[in-house]
Amino acid sequence: MSEFRTPDRYAQLLAYARSLTPPAGWKIEISGDEIIMTAGPSAIHQRNLLIDPREGDVTLYSEPSAGGYHQQWHGKFGDRVPIPAPFDFELATDRLVRYSA
Repeated sequence: MSEFRTPDRYAQLLAYARSLTPPAGWKIEISGDEIIMTAGPSAIHQRNLLIDPREGDVTLYSEPSAGGYHQQWHGKFGDRVPIPAPFDFELATDRLVRYSA
């Protein structure tokens, strides 16, 4: 078990995930110690947004392939995440808050 995967840490992560308001068509999941936002009803347009509130990291994976993703964008809380076509918008992350490890 990860040092972060304790009942208290999981409760904190769950509360954090519930405080997020995803764009229309996106869903939020918890995977291990991270929050993942997934968009797109088809694999062609699938986007996975990984949010790590411990480190303040944001990673967007797009253009899925059999071996993973062709595109990856990485930034920090406060950066604007460029969500590519067909969505074509920038997701503001300036309101995301880090929590201590």
